[in-house]
Amino acid sequence: MPSACRGDIVIALRSPQALRLWSRRVAKRARELRPTIKTAKEAREIVHGLTPAGNVRAGLSNPSKMPGRGWSLPAKKSCPVGGKLALIEGTVCHGCYADKGRYTEDGVAASLEARWDRVKEAQVSIDSAALWCAAMAYLIEHQSPEVFRWHDAGDLFNDKYILMIFAVIRMTPNTKHWIPTKELGSLARLVVREGHAVPRNVTIRVSAYRVGEAIAIPPGLRARGIRSSSVNVDESMQCPAYTQDGECRDCRKCWSRTVPNINYPLH
Repeated sequence: MPSACRGDIVIALRSPQALRLWSRRVAKRARELRPTIKTAKEAREIVHGLTPAGNVRAGLSNPSKMPGRGWSLPAKKSCPVGGKLALIEGTVCHGCYADKGRYTEDGVAASLEARWDRVKEAQVSIDSAALWCAAMAYLIEHQSPEVFRWHDAGDLFNDKYILMIFAVIRMTPNTKHWIPTKELGSLARLVVREGHAVPRNVTIRVSAYRVGEAIAIPPGLRARGIRSSSVNVDESMQCPAYTQDGECRDCRKCWSRTVPNINYPLH
């Protein structure tokens, strides 16, 4: 990425053209690499690495209430907007569930860190990013072919990561994907101003920032399939999981663009 100097400060200049070229090359290379991945064990090692004992980690997460698998990252490192909101009382991220309870247990925390390390390492080169995308596509195809949820913890932490996820989603066209996020600004820039297409088989839901308030999705994003979610808003479609033992069961509304907003109770 090009840079400019101002006195003793080096400022990185973001290049939309370079990012678009990088994204296209990653997607093309990922399609080429996908047939070379033959086993879940191989794919899991690519995206999740090894334990200290040398065993291959689990790969995808398995959220208890979900009808399919998921993917999570350490919230403190991967939530640019959420990390700021967590410091503000009254926001949906204050007292974040992904920063307490089982997420802080040694084994879970180490697993999240391992995923973070692998995805950050993947962004070093086109080949490594493509290999990560191909491995994720393999795991989703074989372990969660109907529906997949991104980020029960974590978020869309940078532009390359968003476009890597888009590549994975396009490689799994028969799977319905759902991405909850706080990164409204990044999506508006990438999708509207810079023209990166949102895959048709994903529903991205931008979360309202404050408890009890809805969020207005800008028309340019709404036209591209971006929807919303909220916490403690009565005038909305309500998530039924909290009335049925915390399980989705046969509900798939979070994965559907036909539902403008999903509301959840504060948890």
